[in-house]
Amino acid sequence: MSYPYIANPITGRPIIIGGDTFNRIVMESHDYIDGRLVRRQTAPPPEEQPVYLNTDTGRYVRRGTRTYHRLIESDYEVVEDYYFVHYEEEALIEEIINETRYNEENLDGQRLTFNDIQQIRTAIQADQDEYDDFILQQDMTDMTTIGPSGRPRTLEDYTPRLAELNIELCRECLMPIAMSTSIVINQCQNCGVITPKTAYRGLSSVLYRQIIKKISDENDPLQALGLARDKLVQIIRRGSNVDFTQLFTQKLDMNIMDGEPYEDIRKWLLEQLIAIGYDSGEIALYQFLRDTYPDGIDEPFTTFYENYVNHISNPMTKNFASRALGAIGLKDKMLRIDFEGRKKSAMILRASADELLDILTRYY
Repeated sequence: MSYPYIANPITGRPIIIGGDTFNRIVMESHDYIDGRLVRRQTAPPPEEQPVYLNTDTGRYVRRGTRTYHRLIESDYEVVEDYYFVHYEEEALIEEIINETRYNEENLDGQRLTFNDIQQIRTAIQADQDEYDDFILQQDMTDMTTIGPSGRPRTLEDYTPRLAELNIELCRECLMPIAMSTSIVINQCQNCGVITPKTAYRGLSSVLYRQIIKKISDENDPLQALGLARDKLVQIIRRGSNVDFTQLFTQKLDMNIMDGEPYEDIRKWLLEQLIAIGYDSGEIALYQFLRDTYPDGIDEPFTTFYENYVNHISNPMTKNFASRALGAIGLKDKMLRIDFEGRKKSAMILRASADELLDILTRYY
């Protein structure tokens, strides 16, 4: 059965004549005249729809348009009510925004430009195989340049050791990169190549807490800890210095080899964040949670976030705050609730007073 279609005058998308959308438009603002929907003079002015920056093209997309819906169907999401981001890059953009806001002064209201995002993406999305083209400039006859498999060592082989020494090498000329004053990028002083700062490769204190939480949920946490060891070292290195990182690595390796009780190791791991003062903004979030909800929490995440934003001077972004709560085991769930006399689906944060106390005691 075929249906007669007409263009939606608001979005430009085809709609069925006589369908729900068509009937709603006719009731609210338009008349159907000579096969067209014509806006009534008595209709209220249309609401101004917000526009979002498409981080792939640099163009702005107005909400409700055909392009907007096409991107939504292609797994794009709106971040910070401004950026239109593909879900694979959502965490990256969120963390850049959050850490920029948290670590820099007078950034309220400022936005990342498309050029900023392009520079970060170009550097981060460089394929790991690219490193194989940049073999360290050493005498190939020296056996120290030969890896265990018999092939020449590449920059990728040296990455863990370079990370422990807090050194980054340029991908083009292999010279050490001097840390710039930019909050987002480093630029090689030798050849000019731009690379992202380590801070924006996902190495946040929130990720550190997420890893610890995931390890705690494993049946064999010590084995999981061994697998996550390198990532934990990288995060500590990002938040501290060479000497502290070396001591941390030695102590962590000793705890793993000696088979220390995981609960003792977990407490020690969290103490290291306090020792170096590494915080992506989650400490204020957890303190707000403790002070504001002593009797437990049972409310939509949006309500919680609004309260949090109104009480904290430098709040985390909504998605980053959600991940920070998940890092201590408090995750919002889709539930049906009563709203103005009807059932509505909402993302709910729910934990009793005892559960909340246990969560904050173990992971905060």
